[in-house]
Amino acid sequence: MAFLRGWIYRPAQERPTTSGLVVLTNDRWNQTMLRVGVVPVRTAVAPFDIPYSVALPGGTHVVASRLVAPHVEGGLLGLVEGALDATTLAAVEDRLCAFLQIPELLRPAPRPAPPLGDATRYAAWSEVHRAGPEVDGERKRRIVVSPNPWNAVSGMATFVRTTTSFAGHGDEFPQVQGGAGHACCGDATTFELRAVLLQRRDRPVPHSTTLHDMVAIARGLAVTHGLEEAVRRAGTSLH
Repeated sequence: MAFLRGWIYRPAQERPTTSGLVVLTNDRWNQTMLRVGVVPVRTAVAPFDIPYSVALPGGTHVVASRLVAPHVEGGLLGLVEGALDATTLAAVEDRLCAFLQIPELLRPAPRPAPPLGDATRYAAWSEVHRAGPEVDGERKRRIVVSPNPWNAVSGMATFVRTTTSFAGHGDEFPQVQGGAGHACCGDATTFELRAVLLQRRDRPVPHSTTLHDMVAIARGLAVTHGLEEAVRRAGTSLH
């Protein structure tokens, strides 16, 4: 059974502050891909997540700044708890759109947030890192898409995975680094810094990607996560 966008699923494993997971990747993606993009429903919200959160009845919040992409067969998503109404879903879309800086990146003169403080102490926007769990003794290459003000204080970063084994097409898989790879925009996941190799000697070369690539990734994220209307509400467009 494919997971449906806007629906809330119970976590398959008990999590102290997470009561549900909202699917945000579009239904076409959910029907064909091995991972789906979700954000948590939480009973407690960290101060740096408040600008990207939407309150629900009962005192819980959807936290758009904690995007993850669980494997559909990995057991993270359990039974259906319900679905967000259209107004709440639109608010979540707007928060995620703002978190990923999509309106700023799709304007004629893109203006992403600059680094704050000592950027060597966190994973900065547009940097390329090896992050996440080890697969065959190596961590996947990923590009940071979360904003620097959040990265600098959260102890985390949100990444889009890259691949050189390309099987998809379209805006969802833009070319990056001069065509050396593709960004898998539906596979956007937030990691704590302990799962990221921050030292420059441990990072892939080149260490960061271009503004042109980041604009293409922003467009891909808008498509995979159903943010087209949020982009329009922010006063810009995908093309």
